[in-house]
Amino acid sequence: MKGKYTPCCKMQTMKRKISISLFFILFLAACNAVASATPQTEEATPTIVPTQETATVTPSSFECQAAFERRELTEPYQRQTANQPRYTLSTDELNSYLDLMGIQSLCIPAELGAPFLSVDWNSVQNPATTGRMISISFENLYPGAGWSDGFLLYSTYEFSTGSEYDKFASLKDRDAVRNHTAASMIEINGVEGFIRFWPGLSYGNIPIYKTYVLPFENHYIAVIYKLGVFDPAEVDSAIQEFQAGRYPTDRLAPLEMMDFLATSLRFK
Repeated sequence: MKGKYTPCCKMQTMKRKISISLFFILFLAACNAVASATPQTEEATPTIVPTQETATVTPSSFECQAAFERRELTEPYQRQTANQPRYTLSTDELNSYLDLMGIQSLCIPAELGAPFLSVDWNSVQNPATTGRMISISFENLYPGAGWSDGFLLYSTYEFSTGSEYDKFASLKDRDAVRNHTAASMIEINGVEGFIRFWPGLSYGNIPIYKTYVLPFENHYIAVIYKLGVFDPAEVDSAIQEFQAGRYPTDRLAPLEMMDFLATSLRFK
């Protein structure tokens, strides 16, 4: 009769419904299996405690240098005034500077090479200088002149001198960290700060640095690495790339070491 199904037809209909349901269940399971097998892309940022929007990833492990000797820098390099040679820091010399900076310990990866003093500008030695700035560079990141591509910096906020230099933080930055209003804030072993991509001083193409800045009451500590030199018209777009975690491939290995050094800092 029209409008009625026989038992046989009902059974076939149920089988079709079950088959369709099983098809969708198996299809969804296959999709989930593919998705879970796809590796997730993560920004190459070291392990830090984020206070705003910084991603966290487990850093690579590096062998830390345990002892340092005083010796002349590997030639060729630009010597000091009157052709005076430059020297790496001994363990005692390095510890004296770290003590002044308030640093209890840090890891300097062996691949960075020996630490040496780029500058120690202070008002005691130079009356034209106000405050103090200390830059400790690393031999394997040193191009042979100027400052190293990666360095550890100590500076008082009021620092000024006759030479050209970059300042990486101000009292305004210190207060922004205190008020938790600074962009890209981080916390490293109990000390709050921020990450910032900083265009440096230049008369031509402009260097861009990745900086870890940790402001204290009267001074700041910064770990700095140069990501390259860029045409002034490209600076903004380059910084946007870096903020997204996309770095020049030839800079990735040393950047990872400097990231690791920054996150190893422990203060007194």
